[in-house]
Amino acid sequence: YSGVLAVFLAAGISGSEMLKPGISLLSLLAVALALPLAGGPAKIIGVIFLAAGTLAMWSQDVPAQNYVMAFGEMLYILVLMAVMPLLAIPIRVGQYDRIFQHWFSAGMKSAFQAYRMLTMIAYFLGSFLNLATLPITYYSVKSSVNRLISGDVSRFLTVGVVNGFSLPIIWTPLAATVGIVLDMTGLSWL
Repeated sequence: YSGVLAVFLAAGISGSEMLKPGISLLSLLAVALALPLAGGPAKIIGVIFLAAGTLAMWSQDVPAQNYVMAFGEMLYILVLMAVMPLLAIPIRVGQYDRIFQHWFSAGMKSAFQAYRMLTMIAYFLGSFLNLATLPITYYSVKSSVNRLISGDVSRFLTVGVVNGFSLPIIWTPLAATVGIVLDMTGLSWL
C-alpha cells in the first residue's frame, strides 16, 4: 500500500504518464494481498464490489489492459486518506486546540452540550475545509472531551465529528464528489 502511494505521488509530482501502468499494477497487487487479510464484512463487501466491477467491465467488452488500468484511477482518494493525519500537525504546533478547550470549558456541563458543540464545530469547519475537518476537529477537541466525558470518548468523538461533517457534504461545492466528477470528465470548475 505504501509503495502504491509513493509511486502515485511521484507520478503526480513528476507529471509522468509512464508511471500510470505501474500504479495500476501495484494497486491491483495491493488489492490482491489485502483482500485475504480483510475481516468479515470488509472482505464480503470488497469481494462484492470487485465482482460487480469485473462483471460490469466484462459485459461492456472492456480490454484486459483497461481493466487493470482501472485499479489506479481512484488512487488519489486513498492518497488523500493517507495524508489526512498530517493535517493535524498545524493544530498541535499552533496550539489551536486551546481555543477549543476554552469553548468546551466555558459552560459545558453535560455530554449533550459537548456533543452539540462538537457537531457544530465539525459542521462549521466542514463547510469550507471538507475532509480536513475530520482530523482538525478530532485532535482539537479530544483533550477537552476527555475531561467532560466519562464513557467511551472515541465513540463520542467519532459520532459527533461524523454527524457534523456529513451535513455540509449535502450542499458544499467543496465536496470530494465534485472533484472526482471534474477529474473524470476532464472539465474545469469554471
